[in-house]
Order: sequence, then C-alpha cells, then structure tokens
Amino acid sequence: MIRPTDFRLFLSSLVLLGCASAFAANNENICCNDETGQLACGDVLPPQCNGRALKIYNRQGLLIREVSARMNTPEKEVAAEPTQKELQDINLRRIQDRKDRALLETYADVADIDRMQARSEEGVNLAIKNASDLIAAARKRRSALDSEAEFYAKSKIPADLVRQIRNEESTIKAQNSLLAAKQKELELIRAKYAEDRRRYLQLMQEKRGQ
Repeated sequence: MIRPTDFRLFLSSLVLLGCASAFAANNENICCNDETGQLACGDVLPPQCNGRALKIYNRQGLLIREVSARMNTPEKEVAAEPTQKELQDINLRRIQDRKDRALLETYADVADIDRMQARSEEGVNLAIKNASDLIAAARKRRSALDSEAEFYAKSKIPADLVRQIRNEESTIKAQNSLLAAKQKELELIRAKYAEDRRRYLQLMQEKRGQ
C-alpha cells in the first residue's frame, strides 16, 4: 500500500515537473502499478491501468477506496454501461414478464381460455347476425320498391317512393359498415385468444420442465 506521505511527495514531484494539471479536473486521483511496476495516476483512469487493481486517493493523498483488477476489466465496464440495444432488450423482457404474469393470473387452465373466448365472441356474433338480418330485410324492401318504381318508367317517380328507396340504401350501407367492423372485431378476438392459448401452453410446458 502507498502511504499518504509517499503519495504527497509523488504529487509534489509532478507539480515540479509541470504535470499538476493532470489532477486539476477532479477531486480524486486514480492510481495503479503498470505492467513495469511503475506508479501511474490520473484524475481519469490512465490507459495503462485498464484491467489492473486501482487505488483511489483524495486531494489530500488519503486512500479512500480500492477497486480490484476483476472489477476493472473491459468486460465489467461494458456490463456497467449497457448499449442502447441491450437496454431495449431488457425493457422488452420486462414487458413480456408482466404480460406472462397477467396471463397466468387471468386463466386457471386452457378450458378457462375457451370459456372466456366464447363469452367475448357471443356479443359480437349476435351483432353480426342482427346486421345481416337488417341488410337482408332492407334489400328485400328495396327490391319491392324498385319494382314499384318501374311503373313510373315514363313519368316522374313520386317523392315519397324516392325517399323510401334512399332510406333503404342508407340502411344497407350503414349495416354493411357495422357488419365489416364486427367481423374485424371477431377476427381480433380469435387472434387474441389464439395467442393467449399458445403462450399459456408454452409457459406451462416451461414450468413443468423446471
């Protein structure tokens, strides 16, 4: 170990050599013995100190902490400062862990997933049936109105008949939009529960393999 008095003498010699500015930027000095056994110091880690045991001194030359060579390897430095991709991977794993915990807390077994999917689809399937029935009925009324309008091929169609035809067209258009939306919703529900089922079975298999 370097005695504080020895270190103060070392600092004095550096000042005499015009090197005191090397320590002016920080209140701590990092020292090590390089590969030749010579003392190397700096207010930042000297290159020759990479992978070597360090001694950290304050401005008064008192030893305040030590760092082992193992903790001063490039690998440790990389681990202490993860890259952006590593941070993103860590965040994605945390998100997946939360999803997995929620999945296991939501379902008791695969049959539970099936039951919940059936309940989710029930209302959507009913809306699809209602929309389909309304479209069929509107088309039937529209067909009858078109037949009635044929009697006025050589004269002006009554305004009330025109209004009824437009109403049925609006009904068909609106119900077709609703039907498309509900069919899309049904696809999303089935995709969601298919993924839940796949991940649940995977987690159960991993749990049994532990």
